[in-house]
Amino acid sequence: MTPTTHRSIGNTPTRRKTIGIDIDAETLVTAYLDVSQPSIPIRSYPNNPSGRQTLAQHARQFQPEIAIMEATGPLSLPVYDALRAAGIHCGVVNPRSLAALLRVATAKTDANDAVTLARAASFFHQLSWSNLPDAWQREQRERFAVLDRCDTIIRKETIRTRQALTAASCDLRGLASTSDPRTDAILRALIHPEDAPRIADSFRSERKRQKFRDALAAPLTRPLLERVVFTLNLRQVLRRHQEHQETQLWAESGTPAVWEATRFLQTVPLTDPLLAMRVLAEFGRDFTHRYRNVEAFCSACGVVPRAELSGGRVLKSRTEPRALRIRRPLVTKLRGYVLFRQGLPLAWSRWLDWLEARGLRVDQRAIALAHAMADAWYHVTKLQVAYDITTHFRNKIEWRTDRDTGEMVPA
Repeated sequence: MTPTTHRSIGNTPTRRKTIGIDIDAETLVTAYLDVSQPSIPIRSYPNNPSGRQTLAQHARQFQPEIAIMEATGPLSLPVYDALRAAGIHCGVVNPRSLAALLRVATAKTDANDAVTLARAASFFHQLSWSNLPDAWQREQRERFAVLDRCDTIIRKETIRTRQALTAASCDLRGLASTSDPRTDAILRALIHPEDAPRIADSFRSERKRQKFRDALAAPLTRPLLERVVFTLNLRQVLRRHQEHQETQLWAESGTPAVWEATRFLQTVPLTDPLLAMRVLAEFGRDFTHRYRNVEAFCSACGVVPRAELSGGRVLKSRTEPRALRIRRPLVTKLRGYVLFRQGLPLAWSRWLDWLEARGLRVDQRAIALAHAMADAWYHVTKLQVAYDITTHFRNKIEWRTDRDTGEMVPA
C-alpha cells in the first residue's frame, strides 16, 4: 500500500523583524524577534509614561515591521499610542486568536507569551488584528462625529417641522432638501412674506413656484410660527458649529504630515480635502500597511460588491456598523453624481451608463462607484503615484486613441 503524502506547512517567516508585547498592569514584557539572530532578546519595562516612552525609543531603534500585543482594554491603548507616535506599525490581537498558540508554550509566563506573539506576527502574514485608532485619528473622528450629529439633528428637526406644516395645509415637501440652504429662505418666507417673490423666482419650474405660493397662502397659527422660528435658529446655530469644525479640519489637512498622506488621495476624482481627511481619520495615515490588500480595505469601507449566488442561494448583504461611518457619507455624496453626472470624468460616466443598462438601481451604482474610489485610494497610496484613469478603467470600458492629441479617450 502506497503511503499517503501530506504537504508540509511552510515555516518561512513572512516578516523579518517583529515585536511581541505582553501587557499587564505593572510591566510590559517585550520580545524583539529578528530571524537573522539566533536568540530573542526580552526586555521588561514599567507600565507608566516613562516606561512606555523608553519602549517606544527601543522599538524605533529596532525598526520592526510590526509590533503585536493582546487586546487588554484600557491597558493596551496607552502602549499603542506611544508606539504609533514613534512611527511603529502596531496590531492589537484578540486573545482568543492566539489562545491555542499560547497553550503550546513550554510554560505560561509573560516572557513566553511575548515570544509567542512575536513569532506569530513573523510567521502568520494574514494574522487578524484590530486597527485601533491612534490619538490623531480619535481627535479627527470626534470632529467628524460633531459634523454628522449636527447633520442628523438638522435633518430630523426640519422633517418634523415640515410634517407639522403639512398638517396645516402648508406643504413644502419637494421644494428643497433638508441640507439645501434654500430651505432656510423658504422657512424665513413663512415669517416674512415680503421675501416670497424673490424666493419664488429662484425655482426653475413653474410647478414649484406655484406650489410655493400655495404653501404661503395657508393660514398658520402662532405656535406653528414659533416652531418655524425655533427650527431656523437651530439650523443657524448648528451650521456655525459645523463651519467651525470644517475650518479646523481644513487647517489640519494643510499640515505637512497630513498633506503628504492626502496629496495622492486627492488625485482621485471627487476626493476633496475633507473626504480625504475622513478616510485618514477612519483608517489611519498608513492604511496601506494596516490592510494587507485592497479587498480588505474595501471591505472595511463597506463597499465591496457582494456575490449574487453561493451554492444556489442568494447571499444577504451585511455591512459592519463601523464601516457605515465612511460608507454613508460617501454614498450620499455620490448619489447626486450618479443621477446628474455633473463633474464626473467621462470614463466614469460611460461606466455608469453600462451599469444602468444592466439594471442596477441608483444606490447600487453609487456603491459601485464608491468601490472604484476606494480601490483607487488604496493603489495610489500604496504605489505613491497619481491617479491614472486610463489604467484604472482599462478593463471596464473601451478606449480609443484621439487622432488630434494622441491621448487615450473613452470610446
